[in-house]
Amino acid sequence: MTTLRLLYLALLLPYCGWLVGAYEYHLLDNVNLAIHETGLLLFTPLGQSMHMLGPLIGGGTHDWDWLMSEVGLVHSCGTIAMVLHVIARTLLGASFLAAGQVTLDERQPSPSGAS
Repeated sequence: MTTLRLLYLALLLPYCGWLVGAYEYHLLDNVNLAIHETGLLLFTPLGQSMHMLGPLIGGGTHDWDWLMSEVGLVHSCGTIAMVLHVIARTLLGASFLAAGQVTLDERQPSPSGAS
């Protein structure tokens, strides 16, 4: 099982590298957009704020521009986007490393007498 996990991690490595370093468009972006637009419809009865928040996945400026203007942060959009991107990259890298470490630890024989 650990060999299969290591193979899976090795296959994921180029994809994770692409996500971190060269991401521009992904096939799943269209799925995210469909979920986003459905969320707009479902949250409409809960008022304008919930309508715009439900969920903020898709691209474009209409939702984000309105939301950031409402909270007075429209001038900080670039900085906020950069910080979130760095956090996402860090979490992806840390998750990948943790998964590899756990898998490698499972390959180590347990000390005698330990259960």
